[in-house]
Amino acid sequence: MSNQKSFLVRVYRIGKAHSKYDSMDLEVAIGKKIWDKMKGICKVDTKNPGITFVLLFTQDELLFGEEIYARKKGSFNSRRADRRPYFKPGTLEPRFARLMANLSKASTQNFLLDPFCGPGGIILEGALMNCSVVGLDIDKRMVYGSIRNLAHYKPNSQYYVFVSDARKLPFHNNVHSIATDPPYGRATSTYGKEVEDLLDIFFSEASNALVKGGTLAIGMLDEIPLEDIAKEHNFNLSIFEKIYIHKSLTRRVGVFVKK
Repeated sequence: MSNQKSFLVRVYRIGKAHSKYDSMDLEVAIGKKIWDKMKGICKVDTKNPGITFVLLFTQDELLFGEEIYARKKGSFNSRRADRRPYFKPGTLEPRFARLMANLSKASTQNFLLDPFCGPGGIILEGALMNCSVVGLDIDKRMVYGSIRNLAHYKPNSQYYVFVSDARKLPFHNNVHSIATDPPYGRATSTYGKEVEDLLDIFFSEASNALVKGGTLAIGMLDEIPLEDIAKEHNFNLSIFEKIYIHKSLTRRVGVFVKK
């Protein structure tokens, strides 16, 4: 940081991890160490620092490094589903969509695929991460809506959205990241059997589309046996967590890696 004239230290924690340590005291102490090391030639600037250092506490780890990207405050709220040019009820909220894109290990080196893209929530977040994105949906209205939303929020991004059936993916062994939230119903008469049949076919197609070690991040109702379906189609389980949405809906988020 010898070429920087100013710096800032920020301390964050996930949940209440190591809450016995006061964040402000740590920021001051670390800042003083850096200032002493630089012999005072680099000053603290809380408004427009040349470099920002971050100390992050998790339950199991302590991470320290340089901040290379910071999301603007309020940006998720500005992309709330009902504020987009094209809105469909039941659309994923931006934070959840960004979570799915991140869990898929989306990278600027490869494209992110959502085979059930709907109005484009997940691929929009991928595009905002500067990834090339591909969205598929069997409903041409959703394809039109996705294109409108992408053109509004990230007009210069590299995106491809077209009508296609997720049960017949037009890819073979060339996809690295899939993030998706398939449609589902809660018909008690079928106990989600129709959804299971759809997912069984989709996992087979996803396994064929992904490269070895490729990642599939998928959201689904809690009662659907995602893990069992995935195992039948050459996937290893990486993450499988419940996420509470509201009192009548709990989602499962599964992250699977192709063997």
